[in-house]
This record gives sequence, C-alpha cells and structure tokens, in this order.
Amino acid sequence: MLTCHEADQRVDVFNKEMAYFGEPSEATDAAWAHLIPGGRGIISQRWPDGTRKYKVISAFHQMHCLYVLRTLYFTQRSGQTTNHEHFSHCVEYLRQSLICFADRTFETLDLSDPDSAAWGEGHLCQDWNQLFNWAFKHREFDEGGIENDTVLGLPERVWQELKGREHRDE
Repeated sequence: MLTCHEADQRVDVFNKEMAYFGEPSEATDAAWAHLIPGGRGIISQRWPDGTRKYKVISAFHQMHCLYVLRTLYFTQRSGQTTNHEHFSHCVEYLRQSLICFADRTFETLDLSDPDSAAWGEGHLCQDWNQLFNWAFKHREFDEGGIENDTVLGLPERVWQELKGREHRDE
C-alpha cells in the first residue's frame, strides 16, 4: 500500500497573511494557486491485477475546497450563479476534516477585537513544504494551480485521461 511521506511537525504561529485576503484578483489568485503543487496532489497506486487507482492527498483536496468556498462567496456577492452541490460538498468535507484534525491550541480572546483570536498563537502543524514537495515529486501529471469549477479543479481532458489510465497497465 502506498503511503504518504510523514511530514515533520513544528509549531507555527498563525499570522494574518494579506496575500490571501480579499476579493479575487490577479495577485490573490496567484497566491492561492501557489498553495497547490504541480499534479494538484494526485498520485497513483498500482494494484496486483495491473489496474491503477488514483488518490488525492487530503490536504490539497481541503485547500481546493477552501478555495471553492472563497470563490463562491465572492461570486454570490456579485450576483453570479454558483454550483451549490460543489459548495455543499466542500462545506461538509471541511467540517469532517476539522473534526478529524481538531487543533487543540488555546487561542487568546481579546474582547476589544473579536477578530484577533486567530492570530499570534503557536499551533502544532505538519510541515506543509515537506508535503508539497513530496506530492510534487510523486505527481501523476504536471497540471498545476487551483480551480473551483471542476472535480478537484482538474481540466476535463486531464480527468478523462486519468479515467482512461485507471483501467490499463502503463
């Protein structure tokens, strides 16, 4: 069975990273796109019968879903239509992920600034860069970036190519 690289744990302090804040723009979209490695976290596993199954590393699926929520939030505000099924999938997926990886950090509440609770505390985190580099090294294809309008943000041609490869030995 294929297993993902064990990432080192470290304490990271959460800070407000302005590159990811605000409405979609060329700059914020580029920052978000750099969070996903080439191959978008998709790897393959060959089975004894010669078939190949594809897996996505959960952290990158979670990041994709967060991007979907971000994009759909701003899309709704502008009056454009949204894919409610995809939105609902992402909300439920992230809810279960948060329960699974429940962060036990105590965050200080500043009663004069309710938005301050997220920042300035140390959290025990996986090393994102190690996971990113491992995923890139073991990628199934080169397509990179982050999208919100298709399954895991994959272009239709890549999705069809993976579906075709899954049932033949390459």
